[in-house]
Amino acid sequence: RADLAAVDALTWHFLKRDWDKADGLEICATTPATPTLPYITALGQNAAALREALRQAILSIGPQDRETLQIFGLTEISAETYLKLPLPPSP
Repeated sequence: RADLAAVDALTWHFLKRDWDKADGLEICATTPATPTLPYITALGQNAAALREALRQAILSIGPQDRETLQIFGLTEISAETYLKLPLPPSP
């Protein structure tokens, strides 16, 4: 039970879709859209092989389950490009 919570957009989507009490919640503020967190692995790991394994794992999920989970694939961007994306201002 809480009076206020910070919720990411995907969690909000799931709450509105799957929880009957979500209609009783109110949005009091939002931030600009920002990218999701990146997948990161340890130095020395084969990032390309891990990326391909993750891609194949996502593709192995049936279409209905991908829709339910809202997982459709991976977007590959360089670290330089990712770090240039806008972040919400500090509080």
